[in-house]
Amino acid sequence: MSSKRPIFKDDDFTFEYPLWEDCQWRRISCNKVDCPLCGRILKHDAKMRLRGKDPDSIESALECVSDSFSETRMMLEQDGFDFDSVEEPENWKEREALHNHPLNVRVRCWMKNVHDFIKMSHMELADWINTESGKDICWYHTILPVKTDRQITNRWEMDNENDDGCDYQYTRWVLEEVLNTLEKAISELLSSNSISYEEKSSFYQLLDELKSLEKDILSI
Repeated sequence: MSSKRPIFKDDDFTFEYPLWEDCQWRRISCNKVDCPLCGRILKHDAKMRLRGKDPDSIESALECVSDSFSETRMMLEQDGFDFDSVEEPENWKEREALHNHPLNVRVRCWMKNVHDFIKMSHMELADWINTESGKDICWYHTILPVKTDRQITNRWEMDNENDDGCDYQYTRWVLEEVLNTLEKAISELLSSNSISYEEKSSFYQLLDELKSLEKDILSI
């Protein structure tokens, strides 16, 4: 699979997704103050600490999301966007039905299998959870269904709304990166002598299921 970051080229312009977009899905973000995403989170965390609150708490996370939404809404309204004038698209139901696309269902099923295995491993205090490979699995197994769902929508928009395919190209690259990371993480754990026979059996099954999904995901 290609790992080269995509550059979208059209007859009229060339566009490359900004690097900060990657911070929305990567386990390890750039964590730079000048990053539009990480910078906002860092400022929010500093504000929480000044209030004597835990920046990693659920309460803090919800407040961060609320502040971000309010800030975005204010900016759009200042630019003249009228939220009250927004009407539901004619094809809204058809678009919503994509969430139950057979491939989405299969990927969500795989995610649940991984989640159940992770939950059991936590209860058993399994060592693999705290390895870098384990952390990658815990993070990216939830990213895969989100990006698969997005790509199915991207394909639908290209086929039905003459979408330019810019987000389709970027999301395909993201899916390649996520699949590569997951397969590498599982393979590294399988080659390790620190996991039990039962754990290896579960990892082999999850890897086989992931590889069976890979072709279909990348052919969206």
